[in-house]
Amino acid sequence: MSMRSAAVMAAFATLGLYAQEPAPPRTPQTFTAGTEYVEVPVVVQRSNKHVSGLNKGDFVLQQDGKDVSITNFEEIHTLSAAPARNGGSSFSNSFATQTPPQVVVLAIDTVNTPTLDQAYFQKELKQYLSELKPEDPPLGLVELTRSGMHVLHNFTRDRRSLLAAIDQLSKLPQKNDEQSQMLAELYNEVQQMQSTNAGAPGMAELEAATIQTDANEQQMTRFQDYTARIDSMYALQQIAQSLKGIPGRKTLLWAGDGFPFMTGSTTNGQGGRTFMPDHIGDTLDSHLYTWKLLNDANVAVYPIDLRRTSNPAFAVMDSSFKNSPTPTQKDQAWENDSQVTTTFQTLAAQTGGKPCIFRTDLHNCIREAADDNRDYYLLGFYVDKNNRIPGWHKIGVKLNQKANLRYREGFMIAPPKSDVMKSTDLQLALNSPFAYTSLPFSGKFVGSTPQGDKQNVNFALHIPPNAISVDDAKIDFDILAVVRAPGGKEAARISQHISQSLPPQGVATIQAQGINYTNKLSVPPGEYGVWFVLRDNPTGRTGSVTVPLKVQ
Repeated sequence: MSMRSAAVMAAFATLGLYAQEPAPPRTPQTFTAGTEYVEVPVVVQRSNKHVSGLNKGDFVLQQDGKDVSITNFEEIHTLSAAPARNGGSSFSNSFATQTPPQVVVLAIDTVNTPTLDQAYFQKELKQYLSELKPEDPPLGLVELTRSGMHVLHNFTRDRRSLLAAIDQLSKLPQKNDEQSQMLAELYNEVQQMQSTNAGAPGMAELEAATIQTDANEQQMTRFQDYTARIDSMYALQQIAQSLKGIPGRKTLLWAGDGFPFMTGSTTNGQGGRTFMPDHIGDTLDSHLYTWKLLNDANVAVYPIDLRRTSNPAFAVMDSSFKNSPTPTQKDQAWENDSQVTTTFQTLAAQTGGKPCIFRTDLHNCIREAADDNRDYYLLGFYVDKNNRIPGWHKIGVKLNQKANLRYREGFMIAPPKSDVMKSTDLQLALNSPFAYTSLPFSGKFVGSTPQGDKQNVNFALHIPPNAISVDDAKIDFDILAVVRAPGGKEAARISQHISQSLPPQGVATIQAQGINYTNKLSVPPGEYGVWFVLRDNPTGRTGSVTVPLKVQ
């Protein structure tokens, strides 16, 4: 994924999917470590309708097959309004609502999806929009491209503006780019020479060249598949980080032809999941961390397979090659198809969503996913202190009456690596089109003073109580402030790592009042965008916001 800014949004409007409206002060939220407290949204339906009026005693909640106490229980009826963030001279990444909103995000994957499948989905999406009802939730549209994530439209019910955004979708270049076409022509030429000059001098060298050509193309294809998979995982991480600070269950529709996300994953008889990636250790870390972020943010993924009724035998055919596919190529096509289908099924099962596979009525898939998030139950429990082994832990939910239950099947205990994951979080936050919300903070600019041909712009940040963890009377967090001019050129940067042991009085002050931070940015006169990013390192919670700045 490109690590540069996503085209630096025009006029430096605050990036994200959310409406910019003034918001009242929000009650400070108490945070606990992600491995200690787990929330489990449960969709309970009978004949595709919500079953209302259940109480805590009707449910049995399990971790790894053992009953656990339900410490929090709510029946949620979501608001259909989109969440709002602070605007004006002050800024914040916190949300005004305390009642869970109905959040539905549609992410269109143009990296792993051919143009024809994209066109079919656009037609289906337009049909869904033509049938919108007043009670339907606002829809946020984002797009995954080779240059990163792009916001197509903020949350809205405005049919016309959504239709206009759909028409702006990028087109994926043809799979046979110039290099692939050159390799195909060389392959055909060698094949023709082999058929007419078998045994002629020099054929051994040509055969060796053919083998090397095939190997090079396979290596290039593997590299492209690997980078596309990493791009997809980074996109999922960014969306999860953006939605984490919003209360309740969130719906993410992931529309595309898929990618082998969990290659080589296996499940044992006790529900434990083992990951065996086909690449180096950073892939394993990305897999684990992506699962953790999605689970912690209560994001239910609804994959929409744009291949519809896919045919691997047809997919392996390539008109640029003269000869028919080999048995090995056919087997590989079937394997790839199986991996994509398994990926979609796994994403849905492990996050509490529902896959849309082998269907042509994709507009109905969108509606079913949106309706799922209207009413549900939210169950919470504390993880057994004797069962906090890092890895995947199975969740089970039972009901004392007949109904269809949908919930995420597990949660991940995988503390982020302090160096690798911190670097990834900070870099992605600086280049994401979304504001990260799991670590709330607010701020404002408080005047400026001249210094030569520049201005020192003063700013103040406030981190509310309990947002920064205080473990063993110690705080450990990072603050980044990056100023970018139009076009993305960096004009100034502040990077500070704060790690400090505190006396008892200092701990009490932070827990009661939070943390106030002040600093200054030295920049020439002009118009800029300022990216603020904060990360609590013990928990991995990250917050970010982007605000415009005009320096006289």
